Amino acid sequence: MKKNPLLDFARKMELSVKLPSKGRWYTDEIMDTMLNGEVGIFPMTPRDELLQYNPDALLSGDTTIQIIESCVPSIKNAKDLLYNDANLLLLAIRKATYGDELEQSVICPRCYEEASKLTEDEKAEADRTGRLKFTPQDNVFSISDILSCTQYLDDEYKMKLDNGLTVYFKPYTVKNKLNFELTRINQQKILDFYKNFNQEDLKNEEIRKDRINKITDIYLEMNKYGNEVIASCILKIELPEPDGSFVDDYDMILEYISNTNSNYIQTLKEKIEEINSIGLPSELEYECSCCGHKWKSPFIEFNPTDFFDGSSSF
Repeated sequence: MKKNPLLDFARKMELSVKLPSKGRWYTDEIMDTMLNGEVGIFPMTPRDELLQYNPDALLSGDTTIQIIESCVPSIKNAKDLLYNDANLLLLAIRKATYGDELEQSVICPRCYEEASKLTEDEKAEADRTGRLKFTPQDNVFSISDILSCTQYLDDEYKMKLDNGLTVYFKPYTVKNKLNFELTRINQQKILDFYKNFNQEDLKNEEIRKDRINKITDIYLEMNKYGNEVIASCILKIELPEPDGSFVDDYDMILEYISNTNSNYIQTLKEKIEEINSIGLPSELEYECSCCGHKWKSPFIEFNPTDFFDGSSSF
């Protein structure tokens, strides 16, 4: 089929970014990297922007995946991207599409604290005169400045446990993140349903036991999936000397995770969370337009529902 020459003029690359992974954790089936682990970023098409109106795609994560694959041609399989990289790519796509400014809406903690000490009349006067502001206010940041603060992943992450095992880690992928969040949301809905039952039902022993059993099953299912996420973030486990061999079979690792004690689980989770936080800065500095107070707040990973609305803040 003859290539359409007009497509060469449809979109142009607006910028290139270096990924937190520098492309070192991927095979050719997942992505092609540019020199030094950089990838080219294209702006969104109208079709890409329309995806925001598909709630099922937003909830399942399909929107995020389709947008990344559309705007970063070197990405062949966005589901298998490290989440550290995907988070940065969404911000870069935002810049390529809407420009360098990024608005973050926050409430000033000092104004909020002062408001708690005032009467309603005093609050109204402070708000009217502009001395204090109790509603969210926009702080504008440069996306270029945020991207320039990117931290990069090391070649290897490992930890020796006090039981003699040495665990080698990898960051979780977009697929891991989306599946876990979707499972958590669905399970939480069911859990809320069973928690908010009529108190009169407590008098019926059969109904009470049934609901307690179902709530317990939900917690167990969430624990099971949490173990699967941890196992998916472990490349291999080295046995103590004199054996010194490695176990890299996922099922064996999952079996170990499912049967080890909670202290080891917590240690592994903390290390995985530390690795997954590498990439974009974890905090941004804000300034109140009324009282002048400056403070730092977490720079949260993107909510796809907000991301695809060019007029909204993240």
